[in-house]
Amino acid sequence: MVGFLQDWNLTWYTSDPDFTICFEDTVLAWIPCAFLWIFAGLDVYNALHSRGRDIPWTALNMSKVLVTSILGGLQLVLFAYHHLYREPHYLVYPVEKISPLTRFLTFVSPFFLSLSHFNPVLV
Repeated sequence: MVGFLQDWNLTWYTSDPDFTICFEDTVLAWIPCAFLWIFAGLDVYNALHSRGRDIPWTALNMSKVLVTSILGGLQLVLFAYHHLYREPHYLVYPVEKISPLTRFLTFVSPFFLSLSHFNPVLV
């Protein structure tokens, strides 16, 4: 249950602190995801009640949508890789399957929020 706290010398009492892989894949990855999910509702509310929500298709906005879709696609590839990788000497932990899916859903949310600012029908 508290596996990442078992070896305090690895994390805190050293000149080169290092978190465990499990801690990095869960807590350090899911806190920003939760932050984006919580404040996505505020963005939807502002988009629906804003008078000037028509954002033009500039190079910056198109690059945001492109980078977000590429990052989401990479997370899908990582999810498929961990889901289909079945060698007997390599153990795939459940967090390695869930984290890419969580990050994919996190990248999909701003992707559709960005598109909704361009076209109000998608909200």
